Amino acid sequence: MTAPSPPRVYVPSVPLRYDLVTGTKVPSVDLNPASAYGELVTVVDGFVSADGLNDAIRTAQTYSALIRPEDYVLVVGDVVIVSVVIATAITRNGVIKVLRWDKDQRTYDVIEVCSERSEQ
Repeated sequence: MTAPSPPRVYVPSVPLRYDLVTGTKVPSVDLNPASAYGELVTVVDGFVSADGLNDAIRTAQTYSALIRPEDYVLVVGDVVIVSVVIATAITRNGVIKVLRWDKDQRTYDVIEVCSERSEQ
């Protein structure tokens, strides 16, 4: 019997900013605090353009099908991709744990979201 794998933290898409010093796009948020909850898994890399949105949605649906009840979704990035990841995971599992940044406490709040169906 194999031991269960540790929780993962799914990052729907990493927000980017342009770094004037390096001339490259770099993450605009520090994801390191989220790694305390599990291994970080980026769902969609980089900026999602309007032309690439359908491909990004398909990628998000594929990754979201892997999310288990013990995993987390970090609420960060493109709102459409975040929505697809959460909706797909809730449909599959009936429940999902999301990490929401509390800027006052400078830590993540764990919010459990259940589908109506799973509450009945």
